[in-house]
Amino acid sequence: MRISKLMIVLAAFIAALNFTGCAPYAEGVAVNTVTYGEPFYYEDYNYGINRNAEYRRGVRDGCSSRQGRWRKDTYLYRNSYSYRNGWKAGYRECRRAATHNYYQQGYNDGCWSKRHPGTRKKQNLYRNSRSYRNGWNRGFRECRQNAVINYYKKGYSDGCWSKRHPGTRKNQNLYRNNRSYRNGWNAGFRKCKQAPVINYYQKGYSDGCWSKRHPTTRKNQNLYRNNRSYRNGWNTGFRECRRNY
Repeated sequence: MRISKLMIVLAAFIAALNFTGCAPYAEGVAVNTVTYGEPFYYEDYNYGINRNAEYRRGVRDGCSSRQGRWRKDTYLYRNSYSYRNGWKAGYRECRRAATHNYYQQGYNDGCWSKRHPGTRKKQNLYRNSRSYRNGWNRGFRECRQNAVINYYKKGYSDGCWSKRHPGTRKNQNLYRNNRSYRNGWNAGFRKCKQAPVINYYQKGYSDGCWSKRHPTTRKNQNLYRNNRSYRNGWNTGFRECRRNY
């Protein structure tokens, strides 16, 4: 009779140990199972959805430790499946997130948006990355707006230059997207008179001849390098003209 009671007590004790030993693990698996819900972002990395409080705390502590500020709850690390997994994930993934300076990227985009008529903003990062959002807001707040540009006048000047010179001066981006610049460019190209044709050979001949007859040199270096007619004329003038005595 005594042996039977002892065996019953021992069996109950073993069953209790098994139940309590498996419960934390099973609970940890259940709370960390990926189900539908909001993703948990930290330091611009997505750690999954429906993460419990201990997992999130582990991620924050692991990430902080990876970045040089050691933080680890040893009791939770030993006894909490969620905290331990979160700490390891934070320590592992923060290396990847640290390579992206999302704050600086957001600051640059916000500053650009303040200084230009358009907006440069990565909507996904702005919603999910605190660093990018803070940088963008600060850049937009602190940067000064550019002085108002008279795009019509700028376009007119470029169009007029294009009419008077063999090349073309046209900002293709502004011409496509800015009506004022496009109207100005067309008006300048239409109204400006074309410059008279320059006889670069004759001009080069004159300068080469002058250089031969005088102690100094008269030579337009830009034309000499880039304009064959001027270069040929200069060389011919310098060769054929007689030196003054």
